[in-house]
Amino acid sequence: MSLISGAVAIANSVTNSLKMQSDVYQEVSAGVDRNGRHIYPTKVLRKAVVDMKQQQVRTASGDMALSKASVLFLDPAIVVKFTDRITLPDGSSGTILAIDGFVDGETNAQALSEVYLG
Repeated sequence: MSLISGAVAIANSVTNSLKMQSDVYQEVSAGVDRNGRHIYPTKVLRKAVVDMKQQQVRTASGDMALSKASVLFLDPAIVVKFTDRITLPDGSSGTILAIDGFVDGETNAQALSEVYLG
């Protein structure tokens, strides 16, 4: 395990044991229906640090948008795409505006993911 992956694993363990992580659902799009709407066949329960703070973020298209929450996944096995849907602990969800994170230089894999919801 690399130094970065180890540090993220410690952060995951500490935030989970301190009850700083909440239950969120991730739904992966299985494609679109004939009306162009995404199909979400299953929900997967995930643990994440949820910050219900509004902030300006730059979207994938380069526009500025106001996010209502950020969701930090400290498990590098969790991969989030713009077509996914994230449901917050209060039952709300929103458009995925941006996905941030950094790549572990030793493994060339993403070490964590932070998702901004609109």
